[in-house]
Amino acid sequence: MSNKQLIVIISAIAAVVLLYFLPVKSSSVVKAEAPKVQSLDKKIDEALAAMEVQPMAGIKLLKEVLEEDPKNVRTLELLSEMSLRTHQHEKAVGYLERLNEVKPSWETQRQLAETYLELKDTAKARSIFVKLYETAPDSKQKESIQQIIEQLK
Repeated sequence: MSNKQLIVIISAIAAVVLLYFLPVKSSSVVKAEAPKVQSLDKKIDEALAAMEVQPMAGIKLLKEVLEEDPKNVRTLELLSEMSLRTHQHEKAVGYLERLNEVKPSWETQRQLAETYLELKDTAKARSIFVKLYETAPDSKQKESIQQIIEQLK
């Protein structure tokens, strides 16, 4: 296994773990929100519960949420995570790109770049990694990104 593959696998595992521990809104916050948002949050929670028994039923509910609210960050995060877990990288790219439009973050962009690597689209991956290098939050991450960029030359 190459260093590049190892980095991608470790990063994917870290992303899944981080998404698993995302905070859930407390009931007092949910009560204060508009009824539509409250309804969507309830549907997302139902989807998560359904996924433990019938994964496809849960995914169907999450897709319904996206139909109602195409910019729902929590749903985009969950669908991208599920797509990555099931090695559906094309779908994951779609969700990650949408998530990056709605709520851009360094981590989302890194996950997107790594997913492009999985799809063997090194040109897109390299382009994103170059941008990540320029905005890396610390020297350790900058060094890691630099190594990936050099391997993609």
